[in-house]
Amino acid sequence: MTQIADLNISRIDSAHYHYAVGYAGSTLFEDSGFTTISAAVLAAAEDCAAIPGLQVSFDGIVVGTYTPDELVVEHEDVAALCAHRRSIFGKP
Repeated sequence: MTQIADLNISRIDSAHYHYAVGYAGSTLFEDSGFTTISAAVLAAAEDCAAIPGLQVSFDGIVVGTYTPDELVVEHEDVAALCAHRRSIFGKP
């Protein structure tokens, strides 16, 4: 069975983002102060290279499940999807 960790990205304010990676109720990695969603996704992916998969959510809205390698390559597309899903399902 493949273990999938949760990658939660959140907006701190209009220009700063935070990420936290957790599994089974424990925080494995976290960092903040990123100026773009894309930068937060990329940093998290690099920190989580040994984790088989990450379920990515932005402000509580799940956007998909990816391998860390996929996130490194597609971090800009994933960031755009995060913003798009939030515009549909989240608060403006």
